[in-house]
Amino acid sequence: MTLKNGSVLLILFVSFSFLFIGCGEEGGEGLVSGTITAPDGETPVAGATVTITDEGGQLGVVLLERSTQSQSDGTYSFSDIPDGEYTVMADKGHFHGEITIEVTNGNVQGDTDVEVDIDPTKVAVVPGIFDDIGAILTDMGIGFTTIYDSDLVDWDIVSSFYVIFLNCGSDTSYAENEDVQENLRNFVKGGGSIYASDWEYLYIEYTWPDAIDFYGNDLSDPYIGSEQHVDADILDSELSDYMGKSVVEIYYNLGSWIVIDAVGEGTTTHIQGDIETDEGPMEDKPLLVSFADEDGSVVYTTFHNETQLTEDAENILKYFVFEL
Repeated sequence: MTLKNGSVLLILFVSFSFLFIGCGEEGGEGLVSGTITAPDGETPVAGATVTITDEGGQLGVVLLERSTQSQSDGTYSFSDIPDGEYTVMADKGHFHGEITIEVTNGNVQGDTDVEVDIDPTKVAVVPGIFDDIGAILTDMGIGFTTIYDSDLVDWDIVSSFYVIFLNCGSDTSYAENEDVQENLRNFVKGGGSIYASDWEYLYIEYTWPDAIDFYGNDLSDPYIGSEQHVDADILDSELSDYMGKSVVEIYYNLGSWIVIDAVGEGTTTHIQGDIETDEGPMEDKPLLVSFADEDGSVVYTTFHNETQLTEDAENILKYFVFEL
């Protein structure tokens, strides 16, 4: 018997239809849930975009793809996931991670936690005398590349990174260098991120003079913070959810830290508090702020990672690592 081309196509279509229907009847639907963390497997990552997909599966056809956001404790979940093999991907800023899981008869096979990481050649840390953000990164399992203030003059070096951390006590004389200012400005405009602490404020003042109003004469007077404990208010609801509180303890174990008087237009104050200074008490002064410049961002903290770092300050710093 000879079949016409249309009949052959009809038979093939019906055969494939029974194949897919049969698979659906034998399988089930499961709950896929887990936690997004730093490479240490412990530090939760809030606000990560989590996607589950079967891309590259049967016949190379994407039958399922969904996305959600991780919660303040890093957890995520997807319900009613049909049997099959899936990739779960998590992205936050410049960080990425993914795993492969299988759902069989409604049950998930394999670990569903996802660790997000970043290429250590894309993270630069400029060491300082009074701060060591590198210790925080190491504790989180994040690798990095050490560079120096003098390297900021070289655009080829600066542009090779995604994130640059400026530790308090580095050689900030380079902040006056116009090539450095142009490099940092272009770095952020192009999507790069900068974290700077305390005395590194000079890099911000020279490069983005309108972003933050430091106390007095911005270039000479703001070194007036006193040694003290501060019960600081979190103004950022997402950070407050992450911390599980709205008031945090910040300890300044040395004096002469930089005092912010106010912030410029477009700059966000995340944490503020009543402080003691060489000029007397001051109320509601910004302690941690951030601002954007086109596609990138800058985070500045008046406190940093020292020997007597409070648990609250450590967790805040870890949170902002993923905001860069």
